[in-house]
Amino acid sequence: MSIAGLYLITIVPILLGLAIIFKESGWPSERARNNRLLRSIRSGLGGTLLVSGLIVLLNYRLSPGSFIADMSLRSIFRFAFLVVLPIFFIGAAGSYVEYSVRDRAEPAARERLHKIVEKWRKGSS
Repeated sequence: MSIAGLYLITIVPILLGLAIIFKESGWPSERARNNRLLRSIRSGLGGTLLVSGLIVLLNYRLSPGSFIADMSLRSIFRFAFLVVLPIFFIGAAGSYVEYSVRDRAEPAARERLHKIVEKWRKGSS
């Protein structure tokens, strides 16, 4: 495997992960806000792509000779089951909890902000 191929294998997941993270970090639409599970899966996928790409890039940069020599189908599956899947599930679960808490706290925060703005308007008039 050439060096360009290895960098392509590592750079593409990193860029895709960053793209998904930036897309999901914006304010969600009403339909997306109601579907917390899909939002958390997308966030978990973006984080997983980014982290697994960075891990592979780090391992290649630390020892390029042994990285290429040790790469086999068995090591790829081992990496997928022992690293990638736990990162995905932890990231998706964390995102789901974050979105659930945010959706529950949003109406109270909106009401409090509305009271602050009304109080400020009455004081400045």
